Amino acid sequence: MDPATSATPRARLTLWITIGVVIVAAILILASFLGHRQGTQMTQNLPSPTPVYATQGEVVPSFPKELILDPQASVQNSYSLNYSSTTNQYTAEWNSSTTMPTLFAKYQAYLQKNGWTIVNQITNYPALRGLYATNASSDVNVAITPLGGGSQATVSMVARE
Repeated sequence: MDPATSATPRARLTLWITIGVVIVAAILILASFLGHRQGTQMTQNLPSPTPVYATQGEVVPSFPKELILDPQASVQNSYSLNYSSTTNQYTAEWNSSTTMPTLFAKYQAYLQKNGWTIVNQITNYPALRGLYATNASSDVNVAITPLGGGSQATVSMVARE
């Protein structure tokens, strides 16, 4: 099997089972929470992280610039989210003159060479390529779509300290 093709059927099945378990668990937790709260009014909303945006054309300070694999990339958007004192997300969206398949192959090679474990790949859609990889302290998600003769990439890294 060509490593650039989609994940094995077993890996896809495992992914879908995991997603299903998470959804069922979320429904059960929500039902349990609502059952205990029945008859009372919720007076407090759960906080959600507020994005902190970089200046147009730049990336947020903690985004690892080495994850932008095109030196001529045109950064469109970048932001960070602070989920907790130990978990932060850094995202950058950029345009490239490199085609989607070529940029996808570059990310595969880069991640494998630099100690990331590629957990999932999306290759079965004509207008999308995706990678999810992890290492000891971070997760990275790469989404690439065609844009004109090049591509647009969105790279998000979640750092766990």
